[in-house]
Amino acid sequence: MRAVRFLPRRSRIGSTGRAGLGRSIMRRTCLDGRPPWVRMRQGNRACRPTLLISGRPTGPFLDIASPSTGCMMIDAPRSRNLPDLLAPQIRLRPDDYAVYFDFDGTLVDIANTPEEVILPPSLTPDLTRLQQRLGGAVAVVTGRHLADIARMIAPAQLAGSGLHGLEFSFMSADPVTPMPEAIAPALLARAVALVASHPGVRLEYKGPILAVHFRQAPEAGPALLNALAHLLVELNLDHHLKEGRAVIEVIPNGTSKATALREIMRRQPFAGRIPIMIGDDRADEDAFVVAEGAGGFGLKVAGEHFRQADASFMEPAEVRAWLSRIAGGDAA
Repeated sequence: MRAVRFLPRRSRIGSTGRAGLGRSIMRRTCLDGRPPWVRMRQGNRACRPTLLISGRPTGPFLDIASPSTGCMMIDAPRSRNLPDLLAPQIRLRPDDYAVYFDFDGTLVDIANTPEEVILPPSLTPDLTRLQQRLGGAVAVVTGRHLADIARMIAPAQLAGSGLHGLEFSFMSADPVTPMPEAIAPALLARAVALVASHPGVRLEYKGPILAVHFRQAPEAGPALLNALAHLLVELNLDHHLKEGRAVIEVIPNGTSKATALREIMRRQPFAGRIPIMIGDDRADEDAFVVAEGAGGFGLKVAGEHFRQADASFMEPAEVRAWLSRIAGGDAA
């Protein structure tokens, strides 16, 4: 434990932005079960109970501001311990939080192909219970089509964004957003030829997005990335590449999981809540920045992209167990 102290509401210690060694981020929440909006006094200044996540040369720690005793230091690794610290607070004050997650590699295990993904039987009822506990503030943010997600998790129904922010569906009268323009025929033809030259590589056509999967031919990854980058320049297309776990996606510029999360967060019942985004690959990092910038959290799932030392969850089974714990069901 460390000396008692309070942090003024607008204080900043270290730099803002993504937490890491030598950095810290102010969190607008309180981990002792009290409402985060309780007003306090420090001299003549009002204070807010605050979770401060900070980095030090010896590693990240958690400072917990308590209305009754002040600020206590818990020497615990930030990433690995955050789910256990957050879960009871979400259960205690569900109206203060919104939970967002990627699908493949986060809720379900990565499979050889997207069609081979297996959904654990407990996931759908747990998602339904979680949605009820959080008053509907649960959403999926994925690179898949939303129709694929809806089919797999039925009868559960969630708000969300698909195709890296090109599709949206909300639990209201709002329809799913119309599909954007399909990928340029010239790019599609060249991508088909490229994939045909690499045995074991698979091309997934998503309308406005192309996904090149190389899980069964991992040695082809660097060559595919280089070839696709040259194609975008040669054809002068307004697109960018996003690397994932054994996949490279060709995505229109101006859209990402960051833009997806921002759009969902401005809608009810998500607006004004503390966002918790869970993901497992590079595309999710964009959404982590948005969640953290809004005073929330980005929780990483270990895999090919995130190291176990940096992750909050070691595998999707841990994510499912955590969601089940919050929802009040049995861990899967």
